[in-house]
Amino acid sequence: PEAEPTTARVAFEVLLVLNRGEEVGLGLDFAEGNFLRICTIFTSGPIHEYNARSSPERKVQVGDFIVSIKTQGRVMTSSQELLMALQNSGEMKLFIRRPF
Repeated sequence: PEAEPTTARVAFEVLLVLNRGEEVGLGLDFAEGNFLRICTIFTSGPIHEYNARSSPERKVQVGDFIVSIKTQGRVMTSSQELLMALQNSGEMKLFIRRPF
């Protein structure tokens, strides 16, 4: 029998702290619905730093989806809210889902 996929292979959380004026380091597509699709991961920024210290199955990858962001006690779920949250500074928790 085939093994069940681990939770980290399907969905996981990324805790980030964005400093004022700092960009998250992602190229995003928001035309597909109430989530953001990761098209590019830049070689600098908080996501690059997160990936450098994360295990392979928990690295953010091109093709992953940001489905919600929790910041300042609020959960953002629409693509507009997600984009706005990523333009702010402070601590945030990104909920990432794999495309498969």
